[in-house]
Amino acid sequence: MGSNASNIGIASDAAGGGSSSGDVSGSLPAPAGFAANTSIFLLTDKQRQDAMQVLIVIDYTLTAISLCLTVCNMVVFLQKDMKGATSTYVIGLSIAQVVFLLIGIVFIIIDATIEDRFDNVWYWGYYLYVGMFLNVISRRGSYLTLCLVSMDRLHAVLRPFHVQEFLLSKYPARSMLVVFVVTAIWHLYIPTGMKVAETWDESKKKAVYKIVKTDFYFQTKNINDGFGVSAKIVLCYVALLTQISLNVLTIWALRRHNMAAKNMQMSANEEKKRQKERALTITLLGSTICYVIFSLPFELLNLLQFVFSDAPSKFYSNLFEVMSFLTYNLTVLGGGIDFLCFFILSANYRKVLSRLLGCSSGLASKEGSVVSATELT
Repeated sequence: MGSNASNIGIASDAAGGGSSSGDVSGSLPAPAGFAANTSIFLLTDKQRQDAMQVLIVIDYTLTAISLCLTVCNMVVFLQKDMKGATSTYVIGLSIAQVVFLLIGIVFIIIDATIEDRFDNVWYWGYYLYVGMFLNVISRRGSYLTLCLVSMDRLHAVLRPFHVQEFLLSKYPARSMLVVFVVTAIWHLYIPTGMKVAETWDESKKKAVYKIVKTDFYFQTKNINDGFGVSAKIVLCYVALLTQISLNVLTIWALRRHNMAAKNMQMSANEEKKRQKERALTITLLGSTICYVIFSLPFELLNLLQFVFSDAPSKFYSNLFEVMSFLTYNLTVLGGGIDFLCFFILSANYRKVLSRLLGCSSGLASKEGSVVSATELT
């Protein structure tokens, strides 16, 4: 038994690869249960089983922890004390992360309770339409949303007294809605290009199910493959590189603005507002940088698997199996890292969290860096 969630993202990316065969079950990474007779690198079946049990426990633990911390983020930013454009973006990203994690949790439950799941059409339907389609929307939509957050913060540094005039600050909910709708439309090639089909397995003497390409796919093959490849490039790699570039520009703008601010005459209110925006920017910088660091290995693995997709060596197959499991768990861990960034860098976040938990004011008054002495609103 293994966790299927680590295969879903890679399967979603492989779906746009444009296999000429109608049966894509062989070209897509199968659910982990199908790999029971393979080995990790050159391990025996017994060694592989022991190793997978350890990895599965890590997977279950990280998923549970990340889900709790992500929900905690969402609850904190729903409070009136945290109201603002930033909180709207964080809530939207938290919802997307919860969807991503819940999809994996459902697979965990199915793996643990249903032995004949691979022989049921509903399982393959969930794998295709939920595990692949919704998973990739939540993941890639989050990448684009973080680009919006980074652009908003860069503008806040360059024009700290005109933050609310920026379109992304005025309409955060609408901006996110557009992002996720566009992401969903861009990935319609998944549910329209594939379906679950029933075939007869002579060796088992029963009907079995597999994912195959639809007639619509073959009629629009070039368009379908174009959407698949462009989604990988634009919504994954370009989006992540854009986040990195915007963060670098924001750090540069912060240093430049701090030097210029020493020679500027500002009122007490203007200085307070500038410090507040600076603190918020640094907090979100820490959060987005960590998110990119923990998400990039999973996306790079997708790229490597595409490059080595025709490699005959069993070593590559086993290597990708292990790496997909590990990099998926890094992505899962990203939700918990967000919580730590907000908790460490934001005094207001700690204040609201301590109030919700009924704790003393010790969390909120904890001394730290200059940033942690300011509010995040």
